[in-house]
Amino acid sequence: MLDLIQTRRDLHQIPEIGLEEFKTHAYLLNVIEKLTAGKDFVQIRTWRTGIFSLLAGKSARTYHRLANRHRRTPNC
Repeated sequence: MLDLIQTRRDLHQIPEIGLEEFKTHAYLLNVIEKLTAGKDFVQIRTWRTGIFSLLAGKSARTYHRLANRHRRTPNC
């Protein structure tokens, strides 16, 4: 199980300058890979110090419906 408090403490022990967080990137990528191991619906993309995780669902419509539910405004 992921210990968020320990993860936060670990991250604060890695001093790095902005846009040069290579050790932080490696640490977080390791945590994400452990959490998502064996889950084929997760796609991870990386670049320099960025990490993008995509959780693929069964239907794009589900996401679309949920997103639109929050945009509805009452008819006046």
